[in-house]
Amino acid sequence: MDKTAIIIMILIVFLRFIFPLIKNRNLISYKFLVELRNSGSKSILLDVRSRQEYKLGHIPGAKNIAHDKLPQAMVKGKKDTPVVVYCRSGLRAGRAKKALERAGYSQVYSFGGISRWKSGLE
Repeated sequence: MDKTAIIIMILIVFLRFIFPLIKNRNLISYKFLVELRNSGSKSILLDVRSRQEYKLGHIPGAKNIAHDKLPQAMVKGKKDTPVVVYCRSGLRAGRAKKALERAGYSQVYSFGGISRWKSGLE
């Protein structure tokens, strides 16, 4: 296989699989998250990483529900409550956001990856 064919294959993979993940992230800003938390609203901050990852450090006040347990674990929540999801890199948060939206949650936001958090972790 020549170099041109390899480059074309890499571009196809990027455009088909990776670019949509980057393009459709629609992440909220750090400032928005802080303002939401300080507003006194009954918002929910969800860390959708594994229990082990959560124990290594998480954003203060975050609840841990692994992305593959959503939305079943959110049955008791009011579907108009603002929910912010995050994970390590943003990929699982994006999946969790879509799952919650499909389940009828109307105010779901993705913060992306935990590395975007500028304050300390618990």
